[in-house]
Amino acid sequence: MLLDPAIIELRYDSLSLSWADDQEYFEGFFAGLFRENRNRFLGTSDPDLLFVWLIAGDRAWLGIDLLEGEPVVGQRWEDVVEASITVPAGARPHWTTLSDLTGPFQLPAGDYRVRLSASGRDGAVPTLLLEFWPAPPRPDAVVRLRSERGRAFHDDWRVGEVGEAARVLRSWSRSGTTLVETVASTSYGQMELRWSPDGCLMDDLESLFAGQANGLVGAAHPGGVYFHLARYGCGSLLRMEHHASAPLLEAAAQDVVEVSTTLPDHGEPRWEAWGGMGYGELALAPGSYRLRVSAQGRDEGEQGEFTGYLVDSYLLQFWPAEPQPDAILRTTSDNARRWHEVWGGR
Repeated sequence: MLLDPAIIELRYDSLSLSWADDQEYFEGFFAGLFRENRNRFLGTSDPDLLFVWLIAGDRAWLGIDLLEGEPVVGQRWEDVVEASITVPAGARPHWTTLSDLTGPFQLPAGDYRVRLSASGRDGAVPTLLLEFWPAPPRPDAVVRLRSERGRAFHDDWRVGEVGEAARVLRSWSRSGTTLVETVASTSYGQMELRWSPDGCLMDDLESLFAGQANGLVGAAHPGGVYFHLARYGCGSLLRMEHHASAPLLEAAAQDVVEVSTTLPDHGEPRWEAWGGMGYGELALAPGSYRLRVSAQGRDEGEQGEFTGYLVDSYLLQFWPAEPQPDAILRTTSDNARRWHEVWGGR
């Protein structure tokens, strides 16, 4: 056994095994790891990562085994799923920072079949077994799903679907030029727009919100703009647009703030999620801009961290304008109201 069966306390209810030396966080939102999978427990769509939803609650019996050949599926197991992974030569598999296990994992290079078996998910302390054995790649499979909790999770994890908030954003007008449209995966919901490749705005939040009324979008720092997403890290729909003049305010937007920012000459504007989990160039010319950030589904994003579809969305609109004080145009969600209380009014 690679891990003798023992009770482990669960913080994330998941295991995340990577064989990329520089990968401490998985790229893309959680559902993206399952985009090529039929099952919703073993995510293998990222070639450098095996992501495992345990769905066991606060604690569980867990064993991990590396076998020489395919084992028989025991009748004691209520839920059983399988998938295939490939560990490349020279890789050093390790549990990532978002895993309930830590440190290196002794798994030699090669092709493997992985099986997650579970029993007692409907009880207090489930039992889980994760097994690896050498095998050529083949499609993942749901062998059986008998527990109510396992079936409910599997059915709820609707890969590729969007919730109401994301549908609303996609229905909004596109009167400007789209600069970025992506699913933004962050850590701690932190995003920033930087006007140069140096430094990190998030290192000095106080200066970002100094003298501002709002607490969602910090633009008091000359180096760029910082804003909070409601969802911690599972992915939020994000669109950025450039307009020739102030666009109409979207009637359905729940939370809206405006700030001013100035892009310097010879700048290199880019957007980036905390920890480098997502980034890209931002095609904006030097000059002064008004930036409106409209949000939909902030409360749903905060409460639906592990919902398997997009639940919150954000529209960032830039247009040329002389600097003026920031403004809170609309506050509907409890999440936005709290951020304004914590970081606003400085």
